[in-house]
Amino acid sequence: GGGGVECALPSEPFEHSAVLSPAEARMLLLALGLAASPTPHSRASTASATSLLYSSRAHGRSVSALHARCDGKGQTLVLVRANGHVFGGFASTAWNRTGVQFGTPASFLFSVTHDIRIPCVASGAEQCCLWASDDCIAFGGSDLRLVGDFGQCSSQLEQSYSIGLLRDEADVFLAGARTFACETVEVWALGPAS
Repeated sequence: GGGGVECALPSEPFEHSAVLSPAEARMLLLALGLAASPTPHSRASTASATSLLYSSRAHGRSVSALHARCDGKGQTLVLVRANGHVFGGFASTAWNRTGVQFGTPASFLFSVTHDIRIPCVASGAEQCCLWASDDCIAFGGSDLRLVGDFGQCSSQLEQSYSIGLLRDEADVFLAGARTFACETVEVWALGPAS
């Protein structure tokens, strides 16, 4: 008996995350279409999809520390816990700190708390999928902004990322407040472990 235990993956997606529980991590990978189907005794299928690049708990509470560990590293998933809410974004393009708009509409925001993906709808000359400077990373111009020591971050959806929320709801949807302090921020690289 108990043979099913041996089929469990030895390593979980987002292993040791301070933001996601193991169940939330598995659900998030599947919901975002980032997980391979695990097979019995497979050691690489799901676990290799994520590797921690930055944690505010381990690497310092600052956007500059985030940049030092994440710039130029390819596609990433940013995870945030604030006010009891869990949310974040998928950056389709590597982070930088040039102060110039970048990225593609393949980027998106999501809320684990509300179980929803929020697509990038930016287009044309005003398109702003991602933006970053020495002291800020942002999805859109103001849809999700993480700044400084993460004590005065903000979110105002329905700019570049939209699901049709009314303004009052858009301002509090991700974090429960328009301006918030992040309890924890993590950035995860996506793709096969190297």
